[in-house]
Amino acid sequence: MQVEFSLVQEVSERAEGTIGKDYRMGKLARASTKLGVLYFECSSKRFSLGAGATVLVRGESRTNDEVTETEEAAQEDNLRIIYESSRAFSDLLKCKSHAGLPADFKMPPEL
Repeated sequence: MQVEFSLVQEVSERAEGTIGKDYRMGKLARASTKLGVLYFECSSKRFSLGAGATVLVRGESRTNDEVTETEEAAQEDNLRIIYESSRAFSDLLKCKSHAGLPADFKMPPEL
């Protein structure tokens, strides 16, 4: 499993024919059997030379391993992994209100 974070300007549009589903978590979450993506806004004094700013963060978890569970279970697992990673990352960045991420993982509604 590989997890990466980056600052982005906007939530990327869903490409036509993309496998996976969109979910209501953070600004947007996406998941497939091998990928989890979570966009969230972080307001922190760690940005803009300590004055505070809000940035859009994109977190991604990806695996190349073969999936042996159902598609739904794999999507939930990938969302859980990127949620837990994003929650920890938002704590490290000292994002206000934990970047709007819930305290505990609960499978979000599909968009």
